[in-house]
Amino acid sequence: MAKIKPSDIKSLEDLPKIPILTKSEVQNNFDSLVSRRITKELCKKEETSGTTGIPLSILAEKRASYVM
Repeated sequence: MAKIKPSDIKSLEDLPKIPILTKSEVQNNFDSLVSRRITKELCKKEETSGTTGIPLSILAEKRASYVM
């Protein structure tokens, strides 16, 4: 695991510190990738359409405005 914190990213040059995750890694580790600071009761879990065969779950704040 990368063990980086938001404070580690101060400029564009720091972006390579952020690991690139595959869809499979996100699917298999969804719960461990959600911040412990998130109040899950304020969020709703949605899924993509799964056009690649398997839907991808996302977590969004219920009051957030987003388009899927």
